[in-house]
Amino acid sequence: MVKLGYNSYIGFASETAFGTFANPAVFTEYNSEGFDVKIDEVLVSAVNGTAQYKKRLQGKASVDFSIEAPVVPGSLLKLISNALGDGGTVTTYTATVYQWVFVGRTANNSRSLSFQVNRDLTDSLSTYNYTGGKINTMAFNMNAGDVLKATISGMCKSYAAANTVSTAAYRAFNPYIFKNGTIAIGDTLAAATSTTFESINIEVSNNLKDQFVVGSAYRDQIEAGMQTVKLTVNKPYADATLYNRYLNGTKTYISALFTAHSITAVVNHSVKFEFANCYANNFKGNIGSAGDLVKQSMDFNSLFEDSSVTSIKVTVITDLATL
Repeated sequence: MVKLGYNSYIGFASETAFGTFANPAVFTEYNSEGFDVKIDEVLVSAVNGTAQYKKRLQGKASVDFSIEAPVVPGSLLKLISNALGDGGTVTTYTATVYQWVFVGRTANNSRSLSFQVNRDLTDSLSTYNYTGGKINTMAFNMNAGDVLKATISGMCKSYAAANTVSTAAYRAFNPYIFKNGTIAIGDTLAAATSTTFESINIEVSNNLKDQFVVGSAYRDQIEAGMQTVKLTVNKPYADATLYNRYLNGTKTYISALFTAHSITAVVNHSVKFEFANCYANNFKGNIGSAGDLVKQSMDFNSLFEDSSVTSIKVTVITDLATL
């Protein structure tokens, strides 16, 4: 029987111990997934009287994963927490409204995730559990005419057949959409002003390192290296202000705010990304032809700032009091 992608799900949960499976607590709508199991082949090259290999064994077994998903209000809080390496701070914004603040980590991220992936809801044998998951990169992309998307990649410790089918439930809200997004750029938060833009891409990378040891085919550890935060802004060319920031190596504050459905009569769902210590590494604003609109593109690195105690801050206004 033909299998179709819509008849599937991805669920995930935080683990209490690295590599110990936790039943899925959150499910997210997604565009694509790639949970790929790789098992190394070990060919035995001992002298055996022939010019051919006669014996082989299975060696290291590893799981790498990727997910692309629309960012629906409240759906990815647990993944944002894992990617940034911060458990998050929650406060009551108003009655039934909560503010979550996540910042880039300053130490090792010991948190891990379990994922459950089903590829046919009518067949329990099509469900697999992946444990010890850690996010290597998490990117957010918004283009004019599109919705905010998250692209996630990472590593897992091990995998096993689940032989079960969970009941997936999804957030009812639509994703954040381009027409409700704003970007502000300036010397500081107080001096930042809104600017028109065509697209923005934000990427947090944890530069994960894995380790295998004798006694198990699976990864023994997955540890985070130095965390890097980068963003790319594409916008119509207006004047030389941003070009001069690049030429002069000027410290730049950047924020990107996206809003969505109302939680109360006066408060909407929102997600805000802030970078207080950015530096541009290039500027592309050349004229292609007489009939082209002049555009500009800049890549920024966001560095740790002592006063902000981070290189990135993500603030989410939501109706969820827990991850």
